[in-house]
Amino acid sequence: MNKNYLGDVANKIGIEKVLYSNSIGQNVSQFRQRELNGIVAPTAISDVQSIVNLAGNYDGIKLHPVSIGYNWGLGSKEDVNENRVLVDMSGLRQIREIDLEQGYAVIEPGVSQAHLSEKLLGEKWMINLTASSSHSSLIGNSLDRGVGLRHQRLKDLLGLEVILSDGRKVRVGWWPSSEKTAIYPIGVGPSLLHLFTQSNFAIVTAGVFKLWPKPDASKLVRIEFGETCLQQAIDELRYWSSQGLNSGVLKVYDGAANQTYGGKDKTFTAYFCIDGMTEDVNHRCQLIENLVAKSALFSNCSIKNSGEYVGDTISDLVSAAHIGDTSHNDHLLEATLGVEANQVDKSATGWLFFLPLLPFSGQSITKAYQIFDEIFHRTKIRCGATINALDDSVIDLVVAIRFKKHSSEAERAQIALNMLYDLFHSAGFRPYRLDVEHADWAKNLLSDPQTRNIVSSIRDVIDPTHLFSNDRYQG
Repeated sequence: MNKNYLGDVANKIGIEKVLYSNSIGQNVSQFRQRELNGIVAPTAISDVQSIVNLAGNYDGIKLHPVSIGYNWGLGSKEDVNENRVLVDMSGLRQIREIDLEQGYAVIEPGVSQAHLSEKLLGEKWMINLTASSSHSSLIGNSLDRGVGLRHQRLKDLLGLEVILSDGRKVRVGWWPSSEKTAIYPIGVGPSLLHLFTQSNFAIVTAGVFKLWPKPDASKLVRIEFGETCLQQAIDELRYWSSQGLNSGVLKVYDGAANQTYGGKDKTFTAYFCIDGMTEDVNHRCQLIENLVAKSALFSNCSIKNSGEYVGDTISDLVSAAHIGDTSHNDHLLEATLGVEANQVDKSATGWLFFLPLLPFSGQSITKAYQIFDEIFHRTKIRCGATINALDDSVIDLVVAIRFKKHSSEAERAQIALNMLYDLFHSAGFRPYRLDVEHADWAKNLLSDPQTRNIVSSIRDVIDPTHLFSNDRYQG
């Protein structure tokens, strides 16, 4: 049946776009490799519509779309389930439009961070970059609600173009038209835009991505503090954030992360951006220097222009990415795994991520590190973390585990990941993104279990045949 389906697809869109493969290959997390029913690689919307429409002629076909597939630490290209047809959307890589007046770009799933940022060099606009590879997908990360250095990517997503299970192309949110309208992604009535984030209701073929004005002045502040004053330092940083001292996401790398990139053990390093009008930026930088000088918590305060590099892997990445430059993103990746982006899943070093949200408080962060200590005591696996303050109330804690693949350490790393889910959940800290091995946790993360039934009912209307797979969030 599946060979017949793939044959029909090959005849329609081209044999070079179809691969009769039963496996994606290894992934960097060493998660179980699911058996595939083939791979299709469209390069145009018409290809996607053909793939979807032809699936309706067969019983049991399930499509698993991925953008570029660099969802490292959470499963890469893997689906939750077996026997799916992988739809590799990386061939849809057009930047359809860039509007330098209103500030938006219409892009396809195969457009990477580097691709769009390079198009904006020398312009007054920039994009909200993540610290991940420059080759990662803007649309893919946004659909999984990733976090950039400015804010969560949800704020960047203005509209989506999707192919439904009956082959219809539908646009939701805000889209440009011949008549210039104000950018307002929520629209009128129930908003449909985020039905298609963290969901499996359709295949996304394009999105409207917001551009952000480059500030008149931008500075990167770097300060250090020791682990003995972790709780007090986090509370002080929260106070600064609540008073509007920083711009964008305040990032704190812990000792384990610092050691990975050549820094100091048992030292936390905080980075935050100060930008805006030149006079205002200068005043806030002077205030920070005064606050650090008076504090017994912080040391080694450094303030540089964003885009001014000092030869430090993390500092240079954050400095560049804050102003929309991806030129240093992959230096961090190579320092972590020793390979380039296209070799990450084949790397000898494994990589796992756990992504909980915590209240922005010293007490919460201290509890998280007590959990890390418990896990280390039981597994000898040391978790490293980056503390990302999304605002003055919420922390996105990016917990990373590196391990040697195909070893006893790999087995202990998976045990440590299971413990992270259990222990953080018990502490009231819930993940906002899930990996393919922990999709069943989605049912534990709802404030009201009835909402799961509502989502299922909506899916039954939008995708009545349940054609689309890879549901890490609704089951």
